[in-house]
Amino acid sequence: MKKTFLLSLLIILILIVGGISIYYFSMQKNSMTETMEYSRAEFQEYLNESITLNSLSKIADKEEVEDICLNEEEKTECELPYKIQILSEEPNLCSVIDYVDYSLSEDDCYYFLAYEEKELNLCKKIKDDLKKQRCLYDIKREMGYEYTKLSECKEIPRGKMKDPCYEQVSSQLEDISECEKFPDDWVYICYYEFASRTINVSICDQYFEELTEERIEEEENKIREVAKEEGKRMEGFDPSVYFDDKHSNCYNKVAWDNGEVDLCKSNSCINVVAKRKLDPEICYNIESAEDEPCKKINLENCPDPIEEAIQDCFDDVTDYVDLLSGGTNNRYWSPDINLSLYGTNLY
Repeated sequence: MKKTFLLSLLIILILIVGGISIYYFSMQKNSMTETMEYSRAEFQEYLNESITLNSLSKIADKEEVEDICLNEEEKTECELPYKIQILSEEPNLCSVIDYVDYSLSEDDCYYFLAYEEKELNLCKKIKDDLKKQRCLYDIKREMGYEYTKLSECKEIPRGKMKDPCYEQVSSQLEDISECEKFPDDWVYICYYEFASRTINVSICDQYFEELTEERIEEEENKIREVAKEEGKRMEGFDPSVYFDDKHSNCYNKVAWDNGEVDLCKSNSCINVVAKRKLDPEICYNIESAEDEPCKKINLENCPDPIEEAIQDCFDDVTDYVDLLSGGTNNRYWSPDINLSLYGTNLY
């Protein structure tokens, strides 16, 4: 009995520790962007304030340092651009710099120099694998790098930043059968790309199952049955929570990339096409209401939901057109509007 109790306790502890480790690793990945940007700014501050002419002369060739730093009369200290120049010419100095009292390392130094010089080889000197991947991705992005191989996409850190890579690789393929080489989680991008490029929604029909009312009802019944067995109360059922409707998303991709509003499967797709064509009249293609907030809160005299959806779209597109023409009446959109399929919930 005692052994059984101890064994159960050990299993519980393993599960707890494992859960904490997975959570920590996940959080570490999610915060990598902010961490790298912060370390780059912190290293620049450190380089500017703490790396002096004297300290540089101790780790690099003194005459060369003075020649670079003191190239003007009455200069007694090395300015930031010259410090960056010295490190760029001798990046191995990153490994001998004294980082005492700073939460920095040579990895931060290499990342800083790689970013300043747009030099991918400097990223390869970084020891931490996650930082190395992030560095390679950041520099390629800054360089406007075009991905050509699937293997390059696999090297990118997890997250939506992989999407543009798979999209670029897809755009260069001539045979749709090549999509089969894509990882399962990303193969849909390849089919979306072929469907959009050829304006051929039969590709969407071939590779993605249509989300019919019957299928939704069938799955809803299963989910409600499971909830009932587990003693859970289930109020409403929102299909978008349980289904990733890639069939409709594929149609939407073809529609807004090619301005074919008749292919849109959602109101947000119609909104995007209207924006891209700078034509709010396209909003009148909306024939259904995907959301009825007024009825949800039981207000009396609710406006017609379809008319409300059309009006919201019309106002939004009008504001966007006004913004692009230099107006100031825009309510929602900023100049850096992103109408990309990937990483933006437009469907």
